[in-house]
Amino acid sequence: MEEAVFGSCYVCRDFTAEASDISLGANGAPDGWNFVIIRSQTGKQLIESALKSGKIIKSTEKPKVKFVIKRATEQKLRGSPFQLKQGT
Repeated sequence: MEEAVFGSCYVCRDFTAEASDISLGANGAPDGWNFVIIRSQTGKQLIESALKSGKIIKSTEKPKVKFVIKRATEQKLRGSPFQLKQGT
């Protein structure tokens, strides 16, 4: 998988785009779906509008939230003097 990772992924420590209204990605989502994190009222309104207009649909499957939190933490700590232990 290393060959498929964008170079910027090794620099950026903001895996879930914390300053954004909406974060979107496939990590932690069921196959063929994207995982959406809504962080603001504006983001909520945008997602609700897209759902209402049929531009996007909502899955009934549960996303892997713990996986996304773990990946976000790992990326934030990458290059930090504080490293996560394997298996935590």
